[in-house]
Amino acid sequence: MTLQSYIHRSLRVVTAVGLLSLIWLVVLPWIGERSVVREHIQMMEQGDIDPSAMYYTELTGLEEAEATFRELAEEHPGLLWSRSRVDTTVQSQ
Repeated sequence: MTLQSYIHRSLRVVTAVGLLSLIWLVVLPWIGERSVVREHIQMMEQGDIDPSAMYYTELTGLEEAEATFRELAEEHPGLLWSRSRVDTTVQSQ
């Protein structure tokens, strides 16, 4: 390995670590201070809910998304399994 390639790789590592540090130490705390996020955090803490232990079935709005998915799957059985384009537009009768 030449000195120039070593320096280049080192700069890439330092840049990656710096970018991750910036996101972890600046951006995420800033997002956590937004009112919507803060309210959600307070709601979770008041309900003694551990967000890391939540399953997808506990998420709000999932029932509607699941119903839409099932409806699409029934109307277009090959939608998720074929590479051909399926027309999902609603046709008026």
